[in-house]
Amino acid sequence: MALNLTEIKGLGPKRLKSLQNAGIETVEDLLNTFPYHYEDKTVTGFIDESLEKKLTVKVKVKERGKVRYLERKRSVLIVPVFDQKGTEADLVFFNQPYQIKRFLKDKVFYIYAKGSLKDGRYKFYSPKFAEGNDAKDFFTIDPVYKKFDGIPEAALKKFIHTALEFSELKDFLPLYQRERYDLMDLTEAYRQIHFPESKERLEKAIERIKYNEALRINTGIYWSKSEVQESEIKLENVELVDQLIKSLPFKLTGAQQKVLNEVYKDLNGSHLMNRMIEGDVGSGKTIIAVIVAYLFSLNGLQTAYMAPTEILARQHYENFKKLLEPFGCKIALLTGSVKPKEALEIREKLKSGEIDIVVGTHALIQESTVFYNIGLVITDEQHRFGVKQRGLFGNKGNVHTLVMSATPIPKTLMLTLFGDLDLSVINELPQGRKKVSTYFYTSKKIPKILDFIKGQVSEGHQAFIVCPFVEESEEMKEVSSVNETYEMVKDYFGDSLKVGLLHGKLDQQQKEEEIEKFESGETDVLVATSIIEVGINIPNVSTIVILSADRFGLSQLHQLRGRTGRSDIKSYCFLVSDNVSELNLERMKTIVNCHDGFKIAQKDLMMRGPGEYFGFRQHGFSNVKFIHPYRDREIFKKTKEMIDEIFRSTSKEDMICKDYLIANFNRELSLVSMN
Repeated sequence: MALNLTEIKGLGPKRLKSLQNAGIETVEDLLNTFPYHYEDKTVTGFIDESLEKKLTVKVKVKERGKVRYLERKRSVLIVPVFDQKGTEADLVFFNQPYQIKRFLKDKVFYIYAKGSLKDGRYKFYSPKFAEGNDAKDFFTIDPVYKKFDGIPEAALKKFIHTALEFSELKDFLPLYQRERYDLMDLTEAYRQIHFPESKERLEKAIERIKYNEALRINTGIYWSKSEVQESEIKLENVELVDQLIKSLPFKLTGAQQKVLNEVYKDLNGSHLMNRMIEGDVGSGKTIIAVIVAYLFSLNGLQTAYMAPTEILARQHYENFKKLLEPFGCKIALLTGSVKPKEALEIREKLKSGEIDIVVGTHALIQESTVFYNIGLVITDEQHRFGVKQRGLFGNKGNVHTLVMSATPIPKTLMLTLFGDLDLSVINELPQGRKKVSTYFYTSKKIPKILDFIKGQVSEGHQAFIVCPFVEESEEMKEVSSVNETYEMVKDYFGDSLKVGLLHGKLDQQQKEEEIEKFESGETDVLVATSIIEVGINIPNVSTIVILSADRFGLSQLHQLRGRTGRSDIKSYCFLVSDNVSELNLERMKTIVNCHDGFKIAQKDLMMRGPGEYFGFRQHGFSNVKFIHPYRDREIFKKTKEMIDEIFRSTSKEDMICKDYLIANFNRELSLVSMN
């Protein structure tokens, strides 16, 4: 693109700085600043249809409006109107008393807004409007952009318009591919995205951008799969692993044994293993990691197990120690909170080969962490690490990779997002695990829920109470904060129960002390944030209460519920929220009635969308705006075929496209590549 941001008229130093602070450095970045929403004023309807979504309604003023003045010079203008069916409503304008002159009796207006129903009467608050005789330009599809400091939306649109007019956009996709899939030209797609002429043209433009985004992702997957290394590791003594399996206090499920066999097959192959083990809450993934790590130690090879949080790392460290130290394995814990002297000693032992298995966090991928003979890397909670972070282990040796995730993801989606990984699914729960009885209540029932907890504790059990935030927010006073809840719960129970507090703002020592107290039974009830979502395994917990449950995603609620039901104790989950909207009631009903994490994840994805669910930035797909990995599976499939064809072709136009993909998506490729 020949045009530079500094050449755009009206984009002075302050506004340029504002864009740069938001990561917009080039004209291409500006054009890729897509609207996050569109106001479609072409959709028309009647007043009683406006409760579901925003739409355009033709109304007539019933009588002259009235202005009510409030304190501090504030005012409310209320204009009664009715539509063509005779349904009445009020237009409500705040601090705009002058508008009363426009809304004269019998005048016709088009309004655009979402209605609400209050005391049996429809209300439209601060609607956009146009007089009936002057409404020809009202029926448009208007893009809405996120706000930038010091840049009005109208100015941003002007900058984008200039960028489109004077940039030299060239379509990188070969013409035969565009014709085959009936794709819009790239320049026209950008024009329609930012200045849509019609709903049909906008949909075609979005489709084209989706193809671009899917091409970026599939390019990364193709690149990483093409770089799979041959294995230099030969493993023996597999029969000795049976001694460990026989020593376990439980029998492996059929699903666990199947996954273990798939791992063995990988390890006997000619290429390095690159496998993901996907399993629902409590399905028993950790024991697979323990068994495989033990096999590597039998062959003189080290294993690194990387967890996303110190709490989770410590839990796994304790599990590995309990199961493998009796078999002579040397195990260490290396996290950011380990004292420098101790960390130095651990690193020296890793370098000399005295440690067989190290469990830790990001400290494991620091340059100062050097291994004597690393053979296996296990990363837990796949979605919480950037692929680049996980790939740094490739610089430490010829290693097999095993990825564990308790975040349930539908299989078809799994293959879409992680096409460079072979997939194993543990879809069977260990014997003795019971379903957690789940209920949804409003906050009025909190006293009864707390009384229920008291009864559970009297039977020798424990409970979690989870809040979405550490501190109360002025903007969201209805949302439960952990500090506020802790004080309330302490006051309610008095001296009858011991209550603990756990959240991310505590230092590491405080967190460990609180967890130890809870594990030992010294604390009866632990009030916490979602920090307990993964890595907390306390079989004695029979109850979890999730306050402001509407603030969590469905999969997160399922994960939190999974902190209970980890033994043969009858367990309970109480979802508490005062949000009784139709959407939230549907979400809560899903958790109450469904215990299959994969079905819940699919529902979550459909309701929330992929960005929030996966956090694409962690996968290196930072510019994904429109593609939905579940709904747009066909686009992923087609672009995979396109990539295969383009990257194998030697034709001039395919070579140009290939070079463009590699050059322009270099940042994404560096994150996706496993090297």
